[in-house]
Amino acid sequence: MVLQFAAPQLSQFKFNQLQQSKADEIIERVQHNNERLLEIMQCLENRLHFTCDQHDKQLLQEAFLNSHVPRVIGVKTPKGGICTSMGRSFIPEFKDLESYYNSSGDEVLVGKFNKETIVYTPTSKGDIFVLLNSRGSPFVANRPCDGCFLFEIHLDNHGELTVVGEPELKKELLATELRYNFSKMQMHLHIWAGNNLHAYTTSWAYTVTLVAGVILSLLSLTSILLWQHYHSSPETLLKQAIANREFKPAFQKVVNAVNGQTVGYEALLRWHHRGKVIPPTAFIEVAEKSGLIMPITGQLLENVLKEMANLPKGQWVTINIVAAHLETDSLVNTLAAMGWPMPRQLMFELTERQQIQDVPAAKLNMELLLSHGYSVKIDDFGTGFGGMASLQQLNIDAIKIDKMFVDTIGTDDLKAGVLESLIRFGHDYHLEMIAEGVETQEQADFLIAHGVYMHQGYLYGKPQTTPN
Repeated sequence: MVLQFAAPQLSQFKFNQLQQSKADEIIERVQHNNERLLEIMQCLENRLHFTCDQHDKQLLQEAFLNSHVPRVIGVKTPKGGICTSMGRSFIPEFKDLESYYNSSGDEVLVGKFNKETIVYTPTSKGDIFVLLNSRGSPFVANRPCDGCFLFEIHLDNHGELTVVGEPELKKELLATELRYNFSKMQMHLHIWAGNNLHAYTTSWAYTVTLVAGVILSLLSLTSILLWQHYHSSPETLLKQAIANREFKPAFQKVVNAVNGQTVGYEALLRWHHRGKVIPPTAFIEVAEKSGLIMPITGQLLENVLKEMANLPKGQWVTINIVAAHLETDSLVNTLAAMGWPMPRQLMFELTERQQIQDVPAAKLNMELLLSHGYSVKIDDFGTGFGGMASLQQLNIDAIKIDKMFVDTIGTDDLKAGVLESLIRFGHDYHLEMIAEGVETQEQADFLIAHGVYMHQGYLYGKPQTTPN
């Protein structure tokens, strides 16, 4: 009787909780992106010449690389000329734009271009326009399950600005809608959850009640929820995994595509848990937010160094780090305790998931790493926070081009133009470039033709348990 009562109650509780938290997540993203966009526009308005000269082109490219918000950013001169962060490979259209007031009360024009949102800001000196980056939106709608959510963002009196998810979800039997207003930004959020989320929460609820069956007969529903949170929280599982030394590397080679020689490896983090190998996408966000990424990296480093003992001279291995590794003394203290092992063969890749907040501390630790012979690359360059700023502030001279951009080779995807801009940027600033996710010969040939010779991807080999 207890199980029959608890499972439906838990399911509905979880359904409501997930829909509410998803709405909060979307609102936070929209507000953050609007604030960041406003900063970009104001900065460019003050610094641009509005002539599309080399100064303007460089500013546009830097503005694009320094933020994940714009997919394309450009200028229209008083004479009608257009230049963008993608060079000449992208010429937008400005049709059916509607008036809109941003969070500072300034009037801008908003519309659609190829299903993307375009924001057009006239100024006294010329016009600035931005094609917004929506690549993360499907991921938001499909978490924690595929087709969990549909959300629409409307402007006052101007219809739909953004639609993410399947519109048919509105018609589902269990569809529930929540609505929110952004009064300062003239925006409205409509978020639906339906059958898929209900199935997900029902499965979750019955799993919980079955696992806690004995306790359910003794405790109240509130006590059960507290018990479940403590014993199965992601942080608790990660702490147990660290204690059990379950984090190990998988090595994927980096190849000189011109001569086919292996020049190094990336040590990819893998969690070996109860006979399964769990990729970092399933737990890395929790690890970073909880601070557990520090001991996890330390454990990974120990295992990598063991495998590097027989590494041929001249080959190297890189390990991913985040902003917190440089903002604190965690990494340098670990290396110092190990006697600063294998300089020039052990390297690091700084991911862009987190923005560096404490720049002076990061600079000091970066200088210490460099003084001991270690180097740092920017991983997934152009996909996250502050890649350009990290290059300038931390004396980094190598970038890795994300698979997302490599996948556009041979397609008409807008990001194909972004790839060419990234490569051109790398050559202009004399950066070492490594292309990730190379899977076809067509991709390899394109990259070689554009001067990117270091490749990593399934075309050259899948990750292995040892570097070989």
